[in-house]
Formats: sequence, C-alpha cells, structure tokens
Amino acid sequence: MAMVALLIFLGPAYCVGAVGIIGLLVMDEILHNFLKLERKHTTYLISSTLYCLFFIGFMFKQDQVTSFIINLALVNNILLIWFLFKFTPSKYDLSQTLIRFPFLVSLFVFIPIAVIASLFFFYEWKLYFMAMIVINFGMDTGAWFFGKNFGKNKLWPEVSPKKTVEGLIGGMIFSGIIGLIYWKVAFGHVPWALYILLFVFALFSQVGDLIQSKIKRYFDVKDSSSLIPGHGGVYDRIDSLLFIAPFFLYMLRHLGL
Repeated sequence: MAMVALLIFLGPAYCVGAVGIIGLLVMDEILHNFLKLERKHTTYLISSTLYCLFFIGFMFKQDQVTSFIINLALVNNILLIWFLFKFTPSKYDLSQTLIRFPFLVSLFVFIPIAVIASLFFFYEWKLYFMAMIVINFGMDTGAWFFGKNFGKNKLWPEVSPKKTVEGLIGGMIFSGIIGLIYWKVAFGHVPWALYILLFVFALFSQVGDLIQSKIKRYFDVKDSSSLIPGHGGVYDRIDSLLFIAPFFLYMLRHLGL
C-alpha cells in the first residue's frame, strides 16, 4: 500500500510507467517459471520485446484504442472463465496454447495491463484507482477472515484447496460494503447500479484468483515466483486486479458512473 500511495503522490505518468514495469515482471514469471524458458532464450527475448512495443504503442495511441482494448479484454476474460470451468484438458486449453505459441504471452499480459494503465487517463483517476484497490483488498481480506473463522465447506478443492464457500460469501459482503462506503465518501452519491455491481466485482475478484490458481496447477507451479518473500510473485499479487479491471473500466466508460 505504501508503494501505491507513493505512485499516486507522484502522478499518473509514474503510475503508467509502474504498471508497464509490473506487466514486464508478470511476463518474466510466466515465461521463465511457467513455460520454463531461460531468460536468454530467443522466444523469451522476442516475447518480452513484443510486450514492450505493444505497451509503448498503446501509450501513444491510448485515446484512439482504449475502447477496443477494453472490449478485447472482456472477450479475453470470457475465454478465461471458459478455461476455468472446462474440466477436460485439450490442445485448445490456455496452458497448451501458451506452450505451443509462447509469443501469445505478450498479448495475454499486455491486454489487461493496458486496461489498468487506461485508468490513469481519467480525470478522477486517483479516486477510481483507489476504488478498484478497495474492492480487491476488501475481497481478499473478507475472504481470509470469514474463511479462517467460519470456513467449513470447500469452494473448489481441485483448483484452490484453501478457499471456502463461507470465505467467498463473506468476502463479497465485506468488499461490497466497504466499496459502497468508499464510493459514498469519495463521490458523494452511490448510483443504484453500484449496489449490485460492487458485489459482482468482488465475485469477479475471486474468479480471477481461481483462474490463476488453475493456471498454476496446469504448470505445476506453487507461486508465480519468489520475488515477494512470503507472498509469491507479482502475478500472484495482481491476478484479481487483472481480471476485474476490464469490467471496472467498462462500467466507468459506458454506464455513466
């Protein structure tokens, strides 16, 4: 949170740069730790370069392609949901696709990262960015608390053994409530649609975490990396944000909130 506060203080340009670097770190974790590519491998270098070119190009043409990127990210999320609930492995699974076409990792990471970067071009970007953080933090905190103290029924042990139904419900309620409180304090009013949407975003936050858990199981990886002691890697920390960002940005651009 201290890093988030520092970036907000420094301004949107620094935030955009930080998001781009975070995406590059996620690229490294997927290519090196999931796909087992050496960092000097040609495919690793080309994929990382493609990501950088995509991100730089997006920054120059942000005002023209943001809507397209958000819609593309929504389609990508639908495909990820399909991957999550598809029980029979096939050559069309996400993991197999990335193994066969590792260059696609650059797009897989760039699309949601570009969506998050787009947030910093909004006039009230600080308030919106913190709203997304509050939703995500609320879901993680609520799910941990209710799961630890009241969790008895496993949510999906084959994908994530520690998550419980009680944690999911408690996390959604906690995230929705603090999200509504934040929105009221930050913006002075809460549109009726948000009474539903904030709870839905909390659910999507958990779905994003489950998707990443399933990807890690496919690649037999416990954590995306050991970069953050005790917390895993960068991808482990932002998996939920990457998933909810397209829905959140779509709400801001098209629902008049």
